[in-house]
Amino acid sequence: MKYLGITLFLLACLGIGALLGSLFLRGKPKPLHPAGAEVRPIAGEIPQIRGLHSSLTLASPLDQWQARAKHDAQLGATWLTVDAPAAAFDAPASASALAQIAKTAHDASLKLILIADIKPYQSLNMDNPSQGPSPALPPHLQALQPLLSAAGAAGIDVLALDPHMGETEPADDAWSAFLPAVKTLCKIPLCYVSDYSAYARVTWWSQVDYIGIRGPIPLTTSPDADLHKLQMSLRSRLDVLSTLNWPDTKPVLLLDLAYTGPAPRSDLSYHAAVTITRGQPWLGGLFLRPGTPEQEAIIQSEWKTTSAATTTAPATRPATAP
Repeated sequence: MKYLGITLFLLACLGIGALLGSLFLRGKPKPLHPAGAEVRPIAGEIPQIRGLHSSLTLASPLDQWQARAKHDAQLGATWLTVDAPAAAFDAPASASALAQIAKTAHDASLKLILIADIKPYQSLNMDNPSQGPSPALPPHLQALQPLLSAAGAAGIDVLALDPHMGETEPADDAWSAFLPAVKTLCKIPLCYVSDYSAYARVTWWSQVDYIGIRGPIPLTTSPDADLHKLQMSLRSRLDVLSTLNWPDTKPVLLLDLAYTGPAPRSDLSYHAAVTITRGQPWLGGLFLRPGTPEQEAIIQSEWKTTSAATTTAPATRPATAP
């Protein structure tokens, strides 16, 4: 009887322990992407044009840009990115700095894209932009001339003009004449940047060499979305872009691909971006803004390990349509 009582006591303890354990596990939230969980592979090549935004400016020391070029190349980037307001080029030192950054990028076997914020010039008169270069340039071209001169002299590979129009993107025929005038002054490939919310209202894509789309791109609002759900949400957004009637041979660049959604999914969002953008023939390039070492590791795992299978020298200018 003594041993029977001890046995029953131990069994009761085991039963209570099992019950408490199940209650604890039931109340514990499931991880969004558990270790060892299956990650569904995405087939196809990664975009040839790949870049990363950074906090560096035209005023940053050259050695920091050199370190940045090396860092981005190690992560699998093929382009170095400079973000700058157009007004910065009113200072002569900015033109010299841009030329040094361009040389740094090319020495590291990277291309260079300058994404210029031209929002302050939206209020300038854009009448008669076809007047072209002359002693009496229209006001908008006069304002941008320091930027255009610096970009041309530095030998950058693409100039992206970002007016930050947001949902107020105008369907203004003046842009169709303004952009060719810009290209007359600055004979390098040109990109116009539109918000994701407004790209369908832009009517002048045929006047540029690259189509620039900037986030944020809305993802799922589900609080427990896993990687696959995020991939499918982003795929649905990209499918809309892929079916639009883009001008022939105009590569689409997803610039600053930010998302709307809860912060805890940011790493998963990056993983979704670098995987779901594979195998998209219409997509010319992808630019990201990683904010954590984990996000950089995700980018490197996708870009660096697979870049050897892609064409290593993306064209600086798309082919001309027949």
